Amino acid sequence: AAALARAAAGGARARAEGGGGAPAAPLRLLDAKAEQRAAIALARVRLGDAAIVEAVLACDADALAPARLELVLRAARRDAEAAAALAVAPGDAPRLSRASQFHRALAARVPDAARRLEGLSFAQRVEQSTRNLNDDFRVLARACEQIGRSERLARLLERVLALGNALNAGSARGGARGFLVTDLPAAARLRGAAGSEFPTLAHFLVASATRDGEAHTIDAEDEVPDLEAAARCQPDAWRAAVLDLRARAAALAAAVAAARAAAVPGCRFVATMAAPAERARAAVDALEERRLATEARFRRLAASFGDD
Repeated sequence: AAALARAAAGGARARAEGGGGAPAAPLRLLDAKAEQRAAIALARVRLGDAAIVEAVLACDADALAPARLELVLRAARRDAEAAAALAVAPGDAPRLSRASQFHRALAARVPDAARRLEGLSFAQRVEQSTRNLNDDFRVLARACEQIGRSERLARLLERVLALGNALNAGSARGGARGFLVTDLPAAARLRGAAGSEFPTLAHFLVASATRDGEAHTIDAEDEVPDLEAAARCQPDAWRAAVLDLRARAAALAAAVAAARAAAVPGCRFVATMAAPAERARAAVDALEERRLATEARFRRLAASFGDD
C-alpha cells in the first residue's frame, strides 16, 4: 500500500510538472534492494517480459528450464506487489522501473503468478528430491542389515560388553546385558593411567582382541560395505525434508485448483500440472512410508545392542 501510494504520488507530480527538464525518475513499487535483485535476475533470464509471460502460461519447460525458472521466480513478487503494479495508472506505466514493469506484465496475464511459478519449479525438482531421499533410505537399510548379520562384529561387541562389566564390577552399572551403541565413542575418551602402554580404553580393547586373533578379522569395508555412506545420512533432517515436500505438493495442487477456477485463456497450467501434482502427492506419501520403515529398522537395530 505504501509503495502504491508513493507511485501514485510520483505520477501525479510528474503530470503536474508537465514536460521539459530532466526525465522523471522511474516509479518503483519495491524497496531499492528488492528492485535491484529483481532487475539482476531478469537481466540473466535474457527473455523479454512478453516471452516470459507466454512461457509461464504455456508451462514451456524448454523456455523455462530449471535455472531460468529459478531466476524468474526470484524476480516475481507476491500478490501485494502484483496488485500495486496493476493499480498504477496507464499513463504512468511507462515510467515504472524495469522490475515493476515485469511485475505488471506478469500480473496482468497470470493470476497468482508466484504460486504457479513455485509449482512449476517444484514439479521440475520433486523427482530428484525423492530419489535422493530414497537413496539415503536404501543405504541406511542396507547398513542395518549388514551390521545385524555380522557375527564378527557381534563377537567384538561382546568383548566390549565384557570389558565394560569388568570395569564396572561391584557397581550398579555392572552385570549389564547390553549397552547403547552411542556409548561406544566413550571408549576412545576414557584415558589410561599415566605411563600406561594403552593411552585409552579403545587402545586396550584393540590390543587384547589382537592377541586373541580377532581384531584383524574386523574390516569395516568388508564387514559393512555401506557403513561410510550410511554415516553421512542425516535421519534427523529426513522428517523436515519430507514435510517440506508435502507442503510443496499441496501448494502445487492448490495452484492447479486456482488455475482451473480462473480459466485464463491460453493457460495450460491445469493441463500440464494436474497429473504431476497427483504424482507428487503419491510420491511423497510413499516417501513418508519408507522414511518411517527405515527409521523403525534403525531403532530396532540400536535397541538390539542394549539392555532392552
